[in-house]
Amino acid sequence: MTFAVKLSESTAARRRMPVYMVDATDGYTPETGITSPTIEVSKNGGSQSSGAGSWGEVGDGVYYYELTTGEIDTLGVDTVRIIKSGTSREFVDVVHVLAYDPYDAAGLGLSRVDAAITTRSTLTQAQVLSDATPFAGANVGSILTETNSHPTLAEIEASTVLAKRTGSKGTDEIHDDIVTLDGVVSKKAGAKGTDAIYDDTITHPTLAEIEASAVLAKEASLTTINTIVTESRRIVKNKLTINTSTKKLELWNDAGAAVILSWDLTDKDGNPIVLTGTGPANRGVPS
Repeated sequence: MTFAVKLSESTAARRRMPVYMVDATDGYTPETGITSPTIEVSKNGGSQSSGAGSWGEVGDGVYYYELTTGEIDTLGVDTVRIIKSGTSREFVDVVHVLAYDPYDAAGLGLSRVDAAITTRSTLTQAQVLSDATPFAGANVGSILTETNSHPTLAEIEASTVLAKRTGSKGTDEIHDDIVTLDGVVSKKAGAKGTDAIYDDTITHPTLAEIEASAVLAKEASLTTINTIVTESRRIVKNKLTINTSTKKLELWNDAGAAVILSWDLTDKDGNPIVLTGTGPANRGVPS
């Protein structure tokens, strides 16, 4: 616990430090009826001395120790140790001795805080804002007029950027340069002016159109690849047979009901290369 009190507080009730005493054995049961405990006080780190203040019981283990003015006549931190041997646990508290009065709601008892802030200046708001110069150089209206006539920050920044880009040329010179540039561009573009060049530019395909064209080309390539994969899958699924009657290698559809591709299996003289059984369930095997 901590306790705060003004230096040499004269009001006795404000010097009463709360104390809670518990059983020496279990450490939590409130001890009542304690009288004349051992009290030791140390002022701001000094040696301990027997407490000279008053002891009083509130009830349910709660007591108070009323410090003397002599025990709080030094700024800093006091420590108070209280114990009833054989009855209670040791109780130690910290007392902050302050240079101000924590009970003074108006000014905390500080001597350098005025009772009324109006004593700081006798000038009214109207006098401060007046051009009558209540103090040296205070012509608010004139200052405002001068300030309003200055260029804005945006105008200053724009002027600075323009100066950097044009090498301190004026607007008339910049206009002349633009006209000259337009003439040069016209010569380079086959007598076309900048407007004509712009018209030609906007007829070009857009980025989106170019990207769409690239996508279509990719999709067309994917379609070809998918066809090859499909045909390969059909071969893997045992739909490739040799027809000995027609002497052809035949690729059947997935259902085995129709031939979708065939290849001639005869040599240059018309003789068969291999012989095998028929039917979509059998893969051709040389005899």
